[in-house]
Amino acid sequence: MHPESDIEPFQPQSAGRVFRLRPDWEKLVTLLPRLRTSATVYRGTHAIHCQAGAFPSVEIVSRHAVQSRGFRGVTLSLADWSEAWLYEEERFGKMLPCLEIADEQGRGLFKLCYRDAHHAKKDRKMLESFIVGEGDAWDILHLRRANVMHCRPLRASEGRKTNFLPLLKRIQREAIEKGAELGLILPHRSQSTWDSLRAEAEQPAGCWLAFSSGGNHMTIHPDGYHHARLVRSGDRHIASFFTKDNRPALSLVQPEGVELRSFERLEPLCD
Repeated sequence: MHPESDIEPFQPQSAGRVFRLRPDWEKLVTLLPRLRTSATVYRGTHAIHCQAGAFPSVEIVSRHAVQSRGFRGVTLSLADWSEAWLYEEERFGKMLPCLEIADEQGRGLFKLCYRDAHHAKKDRKMLESFIVGEGDAWDILHLRRANVMHCRPLRASEGRKTNFLPLLKRIQREAIEKGAELGLILPHRSQSTWDSLRAEAEQPAGCWLAFSSGGNHMTIHPDGYHHARLVRSGDRHIASFFTKDNRPALSLVQPEGVELRSFERLEPLCD
């Protein structure tokens, strides 16, 4: 045993330079569409939604940033934004820049990703007026700790009425068989996103549901889903899933003109 004084202090691995941005949210959100980022990654309740391309141009309404275009859109609550960071992370075997917005607990709400450092370097001039200080590797460790998403077993002992994963997989398989795009909505107080995506084959781990179309991706782990509601809008079913405290977590919309009988399997388990 070495004396405690001989133990070297832990030093997290450097992830490049880290900058904290000024919390002028309305100005920042109107600047984001001008950045040459390649994708925006939104975080929902046990879900990740990646929309390819530049950040969308939004309209500011009562401290909310709103964008809606056909079957795709986003609503962001600026009141829940607390931190903004510009830093590098490892992607595709390289250190690439990103800009992340987090809440007061350090949980990432969404981040904008760059495909290469060249575009980020050019955009840096537009962001210079927002930079208020430089952080260190501990700040990146803080963000990563708050953003970990585990794939763990779903346990009925946590107060759930049922495990919805098998039924969601049934909807996923039928949508694949019929080549249908499902409407997916991730409603949340801090932000809501929605998209129309095709179901992908089951993941090897078996506890994630994956959807993608046109470069957009959504991955869902239905951990924490406590109860569901099934309603009909015209000829289409809409299945909504909620947490134990009745917060909405996910809605699935049956595509128009395509009958998915797997939605009806949910009915006996719904409120």
